[in-house]
Amino acid sequence: MGDALIGAFVAFVFSVLLPRNLARRPKRYLRGVYGEIATCLGTIQRALRDGNATTMGDAATELRGVESVIDGASEVIASAQQIARLNPILRADRPVLDECGRQRALAMRLARTLDMLIRQGRGVILEAGRQPNAAALVGIAATTMRAHSTALAHWQRPDLARRLAVQLADACAPGAVPDSDWRGSVLVSLMRSIAIDALQATGLSRAQARAHLPDVDDPEPTRDAPTMTEEGPSAVWGVDGR
Repeated sequence: MGDALIGAFVAFVFSVLLPRNLARRPKRYLRGVYGEIATCLGTIQRALRDGNATTMGDAATELRGVESVIDGASEVIASAQQIARLNPILRADRPVLDECGRQRALAMRLARTLDMLIRQGRGVILEAGRQPNAAALVGIAATTMRAHSTALAHWQRPDLARRLAVQLADACAPGAVPDSDWRGSVLVSLMRSIAIDALQATGLSRAQARAHLPDVDDPEPTRDAPTMTEEGPSAVWGVDGR
Protein backbone atom coordinates (compact mmCIF):
# COMPACT_ATOMS: atom_id res chain seq x y z
CA MET A 1 0.00 0.00 0.00
CA GLY A 2 2.83 2.35 0.95
CA ASP A 3 4.70 1.64 -2.29
CA ALA A 4 1.55 2.36 -4.31
CA LEU A 5 1.06 5.71 -2.56
CA ILE A 6 4.71 6.64 -3.11
CA GLY A 7 4.42 5.68 -6.78
CA ALA A 8 1.30 7.77 -7.21
CA PHE A 9 2.97 10.73 -5.51
CA VAL A 10 6.06 10.46 -7.71
CA ALA A 11 3.89 10.26 -10.83
CA PHE A 12 1.99 13.35 -9.73
CA VAL A 13 5.22 15.28 -9.04
CA PHE A 14 6.59 14.40 -12.47
CA SER A 15 3.33 15.41 -14.12
CA VAL A 16 3.58 18.81 -12.46
CA LEU A 17 7.29 19.41 -13.01
CA LEU A 18 7.67 18.15 -16.56
CA PRO A 19 6.20 20.47 -19.23
CA ARG A 20 3.88 18.81 -21.71
CA ASN A 21 0.85 19.52 -23.88
CA LEU A 22 -1.73 19.48 -21.13
CA ALA A 23 -4.64 20.36 -23.40
CA ARG A 24 -4.25 17.39 -25.76
CA ARG A 25 -6.35 14.91 -23.79
CA PRO A 26 -9.08 17.40 -22.81
CA LYS A 27 -9.44 18.41 -26.47
CA ARG A 28 -9.68 14.76 -27.52
CA TYR A 29 -12.35 14.08 -24.92
CA LEU A 30 -14.38 17.13 -25.94
CA ARG A 31 -14.28 16.11 -29.59
CA GLY A 32 -15.73 12.78 -28.50
CA VAL A 33 -18.35 14.42 -26.27
CA TYR A 34 -19.77 16.59 -29.03
CA GLY A 35 -19.51 13.77 -31.54
CA GLU A 36 -21.60 11.55 -29.24
CA ILE A 37 -24.10 14.38 -28.76
CA ALA A 38 -24.42 14.61 -32.55
CA THR A 39 -25.03 10.85 -32.77
CA CYS A 40 -27.72 11.03 -30.09
CA LEU A 41 -29.41 13.93 -31.86
CA GLY A 42 -29.38 11.95 -35.09
CA THR A 43 -31.21 9.10 -33.39
CA ILE A 44 -33.76 11.51 -31.90
CA GLN A 45 -34.29 12.95 -35.37
CA ARG A 46 -35.07 9.50 -36.81
CA ALA A 47 -37.42 8.71 -33.94
CA LEU A 48 -39.42 11.90 -34.46
CA ARG A 49 -39.38 11.60 -38.24
CA ASP A 50 -40.63 8.01 -38.20
CA GLY A 51 -42.82 8.27 -35.11
CA ASN A 52 -40.90 5.39 -33.54
CA ALA A 53 -40.86 5.25 -29.74
CA THR A 54 -38.41 2.32 -29.79
CA THR A 55 -35.86 4.42 -31.65
CA MET A 56 -36.36 7.13 -29.03
CA GLY A 57 -35.45 4.49 -26.46
CA ASP A 58 -32.23 3.91 -28.39
CA ALA A 59 -31.52 7.64 -28.06
CA ALA A 60 -31.95 7.35 -24.29
CA THR A 61 -29.33 4.60 -24.24
CA GLU A 62 -26.98 6.73 -26.31
CA LEU A 63 -27.49 9.65 -23.93
CA ARG A 64 -26.20 7.52 -21.06
CA GLY A 65 -23.06 7.01 -23.14
CA VAL A 66 -22.81 10.78 -23.67
CA GLU A 67 -23.02 11.34 -19.92
CA SER A 68 -20.27 8.77 -19.34
CA VAL A 69 -17.94 10.51 -21.80
CA ILE A 70 -18.70 13.87 -20.16
CA ASP A 71 -17.76 12.39 -16.78
CA GLY A 72 -14.44 11.24 -18.24
CA ALA A 73 -13.84 14.66 -19.77
CA SER A 74 -14.57 16.33 -16.42
CA GLU A 75 -11.90 14.27 -14.68
CA VAL A 76 -9.31 14.86 -17.39
CA ILE A 77 -9.95 18.62 -17.55
CA ALA A 78 -9.90 19.03 -13.75
CA SER A 79 -6.59 17.16 -13.53
CA ALA A 80 -5.02 19.24 -16.30
CA GLN A 81 -6.22 22.48 -14.72
CA GLN A 82 -4.73 21.48 -11.37
CA ILE A 83 -1.36 20.72 -12.96
CA ALA A 84 -1.41 24.03 -14.87
CA ARG A 85 -2.06 25.93 -11.64
CA LEU A 86 0.89 24.25 -9.91
CA ASN A 87 3.42 24.62 -12.74
CA PRO A 88 4.15 28.23 -13.83
CA ILE A 89 5.79 26.92 -17.01
CA LEU A 90 2.36 25.76 -18.14
CA ARG A 91 0.69 29.13 -17.60
CA ALA A 92 0.12 29.51 -21.35
CA ASP A 93 -2.12 26.42 -21.31
CA ARG A 94 -4.56 27.91 -18.82
CA PRO A 95 -6.78 29.87 -21.26
CA VAL A 96 -7.20 26.77 -23.44
CA LEU A 97 -7.99 24.63 -20.41
CA ASP A 98 -10.48 27.23 -19.22
CA GLU A 99 -12.20 26.97 -22.59
CA CYS A 100 -12.18 23.20 -22.24
CA GLY A 101 -13.96 23.62 -18.92
CA ARG A 102 -16.46 25.96 -20.54
CA GLN A 103 -17.13 23.46 -23.32
CA ARG A 104 -17.65 20.69 -20.76
CA ALA A 105 -20.19 22.78 -18.82
CA LEU A 106 -22.13 23.53 -22.00
CA ALA A 107 -22.06 19.86 -22.98
CA MET A 108 -23.52 18.96 -19.57
CA ARG A 109 -26.33 21.45 -20.15
CA LEU A 110 -26.97 20.04 -23.62
CA ALA A 111 -27.16 16.54 -22.14
CA ARG A 112 -29.80 17.67 -19.63
CA THR A 113 -31.86 19.23 -22.42
CA LEU A 114 -31.50 16.09 -24.53
CA ASP A 115 -32.88 14.08 -21.64
CA MET A 116 -35.97 16.31 -21.56
CA LEU A 117 -36.27 16.16 -25.35
CA ILE A 118 -36.15 12.36 -25.33
CA ARG A 119 -38.76 12.11 -22.57
CA GLN A 120 -41.11 14.64 -24.17
CA GLY A 121 -40.50 13.26 -27.65
CA ARG A 122 -41.41 9.74 -26.63
CA GLY A 123 -44.66 10.95 -25.10
CA VAL A 124 -45.53 13.00 -28.16
CA ILE A 125 -44.83 10.07 -30.47
CA LEU A 126 -47.05 7.76 -28.44
CA GLU A 127 -49.88 10.31 -28.46
CA ALA A 128 -49.59 11.87 -31.90
CA GLY A 129 -47.15 9.86 -34.04
CA ARG A 130 -44.66 11.41 -36.45
CA GLN A 131 -43.25 14.90 -35.80
CA PRO A 132 -41.58 16.01 -39.06
CA ASN A 133 -41.23 19.69 -38.09
CA ALA A 134 -39.39 18.90 -34.86
CA ALA A 135 -37.36 16.21 -36.63
CA ALA A 136 -36.09 18.78 -39.13
CA LEU A 137 -34.91 21.05 -36.29
CA VAL A 138 -33.17 18.16 -34.53
CA GLY A 139 -31.45 17.30 -37.82
CA ILE A 140 -29.97 20.80 -38.01
CA ALA A 141 -28.80 20.47 -34.42
CA ALA A 142 -27.12 17.13 -35.17
CA THR A 143 -25.27 18.64 -38.14
CA THR A 144 -24.23 21.59 -35.94
CA MET A 145 -22.76 19.33 -33.28
CA ARG A 146 -20.88 17.26 -35.86
CA ALA A 147 -19.34 20.44 -37.26
CA HIS A 148 -18.44 21.58 -33.76
CA SER A 149 -16.82 18.25 -32.94
CA THR A 150 -14.71 18.54 -36.11
CA ALA A 151 -13.63 22.06 -35.18
CA LEU A 152 -12.62 20.92 -31.70
CA ALA A 153 -10.60 18.07 -33.20
CA HIS A 154 -8.42 20.66 -34.96
CA TRP A 155 -8.94 23.30 -32.24
CA GLN A 156 -10.13 25.77 -34.82
CA ARG A 157 -12.73 28.49 -34.49
CA PRO A 158 -16.05 26.72 -35.17
CA ASP A 159 -17.34 29.10 -37.84
CA LEU A 160 -19.36 26.46 -39.70
CA ALA A 161 -20.96 25.25 -36.49
CA ARG A 162 -21.85 28.82 -35.60
CA ARG A 163 -23.52 29.43 -38.95
CA LEU A 164 -25.50 26.22 -38.54
CA ALA A 165 -26.47 27.17 -34.99
CA VAL A 166 -27.72 30.53 -36.25
CA GLN A 167 -29.74 28.65 -38.88
CA LEU A 168 -31.19 26.47 -36.12
CA ALA A 169 -32.11 29.52 -34.04
CA ASP A 170 -33.83 31.11 -37.04
CA ALA A 171 -35.77 27.92 -37.70
CA CYS A 172 -36.92 27.81 -34.06
CA ALA A 173 -38.55 31.24 -34.24
CA PRO A 174 -42.17 31.60 -33.08
CA GLY A 175 -44.41 30.14 -35.75
CA ALA A 176 -42.15 27.17 -36.43
CA VAL A 177 -45.19 25.01 -35.74
CA PRO A 178 -48.90 25.90 -35.88
CA ASP A 179 -50.30 27.44 -32.70
CA SER A 180 -52.79 24.57 -32.49
CA ASP A 181 -49.97 22.01 -32.30
CA TRP A 182 -49.16 22.31 -28.61
CA ARG A 183 -47.22 19.05 -28.58
CA GLY A 184 -44.95 20.25 -31.36
CA SER A 185 -44.57 23.59 -29.58
CA VAL A 186 -43.17 21.81 -26.52
CA LEU A 187 -40.50 20.15 -28.65
CA VAL A 188 -39.65 23.41 -30.44
CA SER A 189 -39.25 25.13 -27.06
CA LEU A 190 -36.62 22.56 -26.10
CA MET A 191 -34.91 23.03 -29.45
CA ARG A 192 -34.65 26.76 -28.74
CA SER A 193 -32.68 25.91 -25.62
CA ILE A 194 -30.43 23.64 -27.67
CA ALA A 195 -29.93 26.43 -30.22
CA ILE A 196 -28.79 28.83 -27.50
CA ASP A 197 -26.42 26.24 -26.01
CA ALA A 198 -25.03 25.45 -29.47
CA LEU A 199 -24.37 29.13 -30.16
CA GLN A 200 -22.59 29.45 -26.82
CA ALA A 201 -20.49 26.39 -27.60
CA THR A 202 -19.28 28.15 -30.74
CA GLY A 203 -18.00 31.05 -28.64
CA LEU A 204 -20.88 33.44 -28.02
CA SER A 205 -22.00 34.63 -24.61
CA ARG A 206 -25.49 33.72 -23.50
CA ALA A 207 -26.66 37.28 -24.19
CA GLN A 208 -25.21 37.16 -27.72
CA ALA A 209 -26.77 33.73 -28.32
CA ARG A 210 -30.18 34.85 -27.10
CA ALA A 211 -30.05 37.83 -29.45
CA HIS A 212 -30.70 35.31 -32.23
CA LEU A 213 -34.01 34.45 -30.53
CA PRO A 214 -35.23 37.92 -29.56
CA ASP A 215 -38.89 36.97 -29.21
CA VAL A 216 -38.35 34.04 -26.86
CA ASP A 217 -38.58 34.39 -23.10
CA ASP A 218 -35.74 32.76 -21.17
CA PRO A 219 -37.21 29.81 -19.25
CA GLU A 220 -34.25 29.83 -16.85
CA PRO A 221 -33.22 33.43 -16.15
CA THR A 222 -30.89 32.35 -13.34
CA ARG A 223 -28.51 31.04 -15.98
CA ASP A 224 -27.35 34.61 -16.55
CA ALA A 225 -25.68 34.67 -13.15
CA PRO A 226 -22.18 36.15 -13.59
CA THR A 227 -20.65 33.44 -11.40
CA MET A 228 -21.31 30.87 -14.13
CA THR A 229 -18.28 31.33 -16.36
CA GLU A 230 -19.76 29.41 -19.29
CA GLU A 231 -22.32 32.19 -19.69
CA GLY A 232 -19.66 34.62 -20.89
CA PRO A 233 -18.06 34.63 -24.35
CA SER A 234 -15.18 32.37 -25.23
CA ALA A 235 -11.74 33.84 -24.63
CA VAL A 236 -10.40 31.58 -27.39
CA TRP A 237 -12.95 31.71 -30.22
CA GLY A 238 -13.67 35.44 -30.13
CA VAL A 239 -16.60 37.44 -28.85
CA ASP A 240 -18.30 38.86 -31.94
CA GLY A 241 -21.91 37.92 -32.34
CA ARG A 242 -21.87 37.00 -36.01
